[in-house]
Amino acid sequence: MDIRSATNINETLAKIIFLVLPTAYMAYSFLWNANAHFSILQNNALIQSGYLLLGMFVASIFYAFRFRFISTFLILIVALGLVYKGLDASAVGEFDTFFISIKFLIFGSLFALG
Repeated sequence: MDIRSATNINETLAKIIFLVLPTAYMAYSFLWNANAHFSILQNNALIQSGYLLLGMFVASIFYAFRFRFISTFLILIVALGLVYKGLDASAVGEFDTFFISIKFLIFGSLFALG
């Protein structure tokens, strides 16, 4: 077994344990306070923290393979933007489209932030 690959796995695991999990805990407390003040967030602090945790977890594993940040982040933003634009065509009701787009906007922004 190559020492470099074992170190990379250990380093990624350490990043997840010591960076991602405490950041997710702090983000939960921030989102809980934000949900208390802003009604557009719809009081789902635990689910929104899960979105952020998922983004940070995927990013820490994805960037452990040493991909470039700028190009992959631009691809992510374009993909999320295309899905957001496609939601207008898929929903049938007037209010359904609004609520689905807001939920996806919250998901996309928290996932990309993570």
